[in-house]
Amino acid sequence: MMKLAITDPLAEAMGLYVQETAPEYLIVRTDNETAFYNAYGFAHGGFLYTIGHVAARNMGIMCLDRHMQVVQSDCLYLSKVLVGPITARAEVLSDYGHSVVCLVEVADGHGEVCFRQTLTLQDTTPDHVMVAEPKQPDDEARRWVKKASALCLHHQDELYFDEICHVFPPEHFGKDITFKTDLYSDNCSDAGYVHQGAIYTCCDNCAAACVASMQHKRPITIASTVHYLAPAAIGPIVAQGKLIREGHLMSFYQIDAFDGYGRPVATTQFVMRCQKVPQIS
Repeated sequence: MMKLAITDPLAEAMGLYVQETAPEYLIVRTDNETAFYNAYGFAHGGFLYTIGHVAARNMGIMCLDRHMQVVQSDCLYLSKVLVGPITARAEVLSDYGHSVVCLVEVADGHGEVCFRQTLTLQDTTPDHVMVAEPKQPDDEARRWVKKASALCLHHQDELYFDEICHVFPPEHFGKDITFKTDLYSDNCSDAGYVHQGAIYTCCDNCAAACVASMQHKRPITIASTVHYLAPAAIGPIVAQGKLIREGHLMSFYQIDAFDGYGRPVATTQFVMRCQKVPQIS
């Protein structure tokens, strides 16, 4: 067991550590099963993305001796993750000089690959830039997810992963769906910005809420693409959803994220499987 080369509060909350490293690949692992759940009782899509994200960045340091940031990622969800420990294996596909394309495969406790992503990383300086003082965790604000919901099948006393990321929905769902997160002391990156994994999780929740609110169906993320446009140093981070195309079984959404100044920090596209909500007699 080895510590991560790049440490940040969110990775620590996920219980991530380096299981194995070699010149051409790196494997990170977490044994903390309570950190990855969503409200349905399996791994949150944002958790799977974030473990791959962390694995890719640490591979840059430990395998390539380069400090890199993720600028783009294509994600494919292959199956539900119900049991840990969870591992993520990161390896280089192509090296273009100032940027690298990396493949990450995330496996569950049975060794089955359940999530695959291709990430583009770009060389950067390891400067710590703290523009705003992070907020302290607000446990009162986290209680929204514990409210009864017809779409929630699993309830636990521990925090869900989106709560760990401080991702919260609006008080009321209307025509426009927005989700928010902010810069907290336990969801920031090593550079002091809002963690890109938290931003992705915010967008993922927004896409799921769009399906539930607009189509009245249960959402499952099938695939996604994210482009990071700028660091998010000032909150709140607001994710806004827009339906691109609605199908019978799948729908396509664009989710854009903005910082506290209204500047775009990420744009994402989600392919969502839409299942009918079972009727409770």
